Amino acid sequence: MKIFQYLKSKLGVLISQPFILCCIMALTMCLAGQKKVDNMWDFQNYHYYNAFALFNDTSNFLVPGGINTFFNPILDIPLYLYIQFFNNYPTLIYALQGIWGGLLFCAIFKITLLFFNRYSVKAISYALLTICISLCGRITFTQIGSSTNEVAVAAMDLWGIYFILKMIKYQRLQTWYKWILCGVFLGIALGLKQNSITVCIAVGLTLICMYPYIKGTFKHIALFALGGVCGYILINGWFMYQYWQQYGNPLFPFLNGIFKSPYLDQINYNDKTCLPELSFKTFKYYLWKSTQPKGNCENFFRDDFRTNIYNTFALVTLVWALLKSRIRHIYKQYPLHVAVFLLYNFTYFIWFFAFSVLRYMVFIEAIAAIMFVQIFQIQAVKNRFLCFVFGAMCCVLCYWRLSYLHIRPYRQVDSYFTMERLNLPDNTLVKIYGSQSSFIIPELAKNNTKFKSVTYYNNHWNGVGSDCAERGKFRLQRDKIESGHKGPVVYFIHDEQYTHRIQSLVGKRDFFINNLGIDSLEPNMFSCRNLRYNGVQHFLICTPNEYRDIIYGI
Repeated sequence: MKIFQYLKSKLGVLISQPFILCCIMALTMCLAGQKKVDNMWDFQNYHYYNAFALFNDTSNFLVPGGINTFFNPILDIPLYLYIQFFNNYPTLIYALQGIWGGLLFCAIFKITLLFFNRYSVKAISYALLTICISLCGRITFTQIGSSTNEVAVAAMDLWGIYFILKMIKYQRLQTWYKWILCGVFLGIALGLKQNSITVCIAVGLTLICMYPYIKGTFKHIALFALGGVCGYILINGWFMYQYWQQYGNPLFPFLNGIFKSPYLDQINYNDKTCLPELSFKTFKYYLWKSTQPKGNCENFFRDDFRTNIYNTFALVTLVWALLKSRIRHIYKQYPLHVAVFLLYNFTYFIWFFAFSVLRYMVFIEAIAAIMFVQIFQIQAVKNRFLCFVFGAMCCVLCYWRLSYLHIRPYRQVDSYFTMERLNLPDNTLVKIYGSQSSFIIPELAKNNTKFKSVTYYNNHWNGVGSDCAERGKFRLQRDKIESGHKGPVVYFIHDEQYTHRIQSLVGKRDFFINNLGIDSLEPNMFSCRNLRYNGVQHFLICTPNEYRDIIYGI
């Protein structure tokens, strides 16, 4: 304490919370700007288009992003605006996207401070250590500054968790409107991205388990749930109304087994691509997962080894507490530790059986880091050697993770996103074959206003075939557009999905008939070449020979 008072007297504002939080934010933005790593799959598939659709009339464009076309676009707005104004300054755009990561780490910092009775050098050190361990998580590190929005949603969840834990620690602070506010935070996160449902359920279960620390238990938990509903409606209500008016399902494309919209199959949509097979191995992987990948899916089988350590460490700690009959003692003496422990395991378990998508683990990695450091802190007081070893391990992990900064980024370019300028004749029908393609629409719309597009999607959907462009009334709408079209047609073809040997097969009519269902794409009528843009996928553009010079601006 004397050290802290001395430092505070000498450094003054430099050791204050606001200054440290600003430094965390600035350093995270610098890291994102330096790293320049993005998951272009989602950006090309729907993030870019969804924000564009919010500001423009999209009635002539038939579900170019498939199911993802209907996801909440609010988090995509900042990046869309950055591209409009700062496209030639990609480092700045990545840094601005890093603001979400700064908010995430600021929330982790504030949560960690709750585990200490006073603001001190020790508290600051543990808080910064927790941030470093969270940053070392593969999922968090690779999404700092990216367009996936997982970090932004996790940040919103963690700020809600911070206020909840603060009220558990200081019960005198509990008031009805604060519980509503906490619910609003989590409700907004759920409205922004539906996979946040894992956190909402986990928090509800944790609050039930921590009921002795909640004044007026039933009342305040009910108010928390009410706040969640209000937050969800606040951020998603307008879209729910639009979907109800247009598709007959306010949660479209979800829960269609209940609302039965004619545009999709009458089943409750859920992405089961990455779910594990339920067997004895499932529970073994929950503790210590295999590194063997399951096909090409980004699932838990390809998880980072640190999460394995967190799981095993958490289970060993629980078993130790049970065998020592210390549950009641720990529950009373360390309520915040118990709350974080429960929250981590509830969240991980629900994620494990509901999604198992690796990209969704930002929140889990953050809570795991908090749990791991705080359980260690209890033990480190008794064993200084353990403290030294743990600190050395953390330094090695941070160096190992940050050493990736010298590796060439996925997209080392002069602009964030560019596509060649195409001049479409009026009344052109754009046919898009394959996924990760909705970015084509906003790029074409920059200098073309009178065109329509239809999508031939090939994503495997819910175990029943192609994505929504091929289903229900969407298919009928597409057929109607095509049958009534009399003008020129331009094809965009995702060659990795459709034509791995495309260069040697361009112009062979039988190939296109069998693989694409295109019976008019013949060499004397169309010419094909690679689409020029700086994304990570490969597209062909096939244009009518009579309009070729006009379209390419030759």
